[in-house]
Amino acid sequence: MATALQCRRVGLVCFDPSGNNAYVSFNGTQLWQSTDNGGNFASIHTFPQSITRMSMSKMDRNTMWVGLNDGTVQRTTNLLAGTTSTWTPHTVIGAPGQPVNGIASIPTTQT
Repeated sequence: MATALQCRRVGLVCFDPSGNNAYVSFNGTQLWQSTDNGGNFASIHTFPQSITRMSMSKMDRNTMWVGLNDGTVQRTTNLLAGTTSTWTPHTVIGAPGQPVNGIASIPTTQT
């Protein structure tokens, strides 16, 4: 269901490389997606901890990394699937229990 978001609860904002889709963290743990340049949003995933960082590769608009408040990151490689996207958790060595404060992605050429 598409809806407007209350601005006071929106956190991070991320746009896919094409500029068509927007992603926002909402209420800390929720990831919302807009497929119409921010006109409407739909909730696509709720994480177990607050979202502290989001990152997308310029080469792949279907992959997103999300850093969480507990020091873990989660990744999806089918982001454009929206509510049916699958997320895989990854533990950051030496960071558990500390919020993720940065995510770097290294662009590669598509084949």
